[in-house]
Amino acid sequence: NNINVLIADIKGKNYSNISINGLIFANESDAYYLYYSPNKKDNELISFLENNSEKLSVYDYKSLKLALKKDGINIGKVNFDLILATYILLW
Repeated sequence: NNINVLIADIKGKNYSNISINGLIFANESDAYYLYYSPNKKDNELISFLENNSEKLSVYDYKSLKLALKKDGINIGKVNFDLILATYILLW
């Protein structure tokens, strides 16, 4: 099955000092945790994040985008952001 959910395990509370501990990749039946630091230069991971982002649902796109940008990875737009959807529904 294709990965369609990406959740970042973020460290830090404000946008200027956030970093990624790990990434959770999931589909309809499975979920996988990848420690970010030892894998952040992996070409396959970078390609996945930069080229498949429009097919992904995420949690907290803004934090994810800013944390990845510190490592030169541009995730681009995504299909769905749970934080944004919750904000809109509760506003």
